[in-house]
Amino acid sequence: MDKVIEVIKENKIIIGVLSILVVGYFVVHQMEQPTKPSEPMVSKVNQVTSEKDSKIKSSQKGNKILVIDISGAVNKPGVYRLSNGSIVQDAIQMAGGLSQGADIHQLNQAQKITDSMKIFVPEKGETPPTATASQTSSSTGGSEQKVNLNSATPDDFKNVHGIGPKKAEKIFNYRQKNGNFSKIEDLKKVGGFGDKSIESLKDSLTV
Repeated sequence: MDKVIEVIKENKIIIGVLSILVVGYFVVHQMEQPTKPSEPMVSKVNQVTSEKDSKIKSSQKGNKILVIDISGAVNKPGVYRLSNGSIVQDAIQMAGGLSQGADIHQLNQAQKITDSMKIFVPEKGETPPTATASQTSSSTGGSEQKVNLNSATPDDFKNVHGIGPKKAEKIFNYRQKNGNFSKIEDLKKVGGFGDKSIESLKDSLTV
């Protein structure tokens, strides 16, 4: 043991140098280790953010608010806001439901709501107004009422030249089966309407 200690004392300088070299080797080795690139993480974050923004935009589009005016035989007539995709039945519920004596047979409660739509709920024996959704001024300065293809009952077409009772029923039945008209030219799908007749009806109809 004494010999070992004596050897260490005699060679302490050499041992110290070796220790420094060993420590230095490990330090240099660690510094030379390549760092992992962070770009994939940034790319992944950007991808997640893009997908989130896309979902938000899609959600906002689907949540469009429609403003309607409902009057007649309902408990709380007035202007209401409904979500996109709502139907007439939803508007009636929003207005407090039907009042006593309402004639539901003149309504298409499954009809989809459109923005700025006017809904009139008639009482039994009452005829709803001809212009149920739109009223425009004529070129002569007067007021011309147009029949809305998407909310009119068959009786609403009785004053429209070129649409008799049979065609009025066809329009009403087509709308119940296929939904709202997007333009007046869609009357071609009903049958019995050509280009000339549709052109002549443009001053009397709206969607």
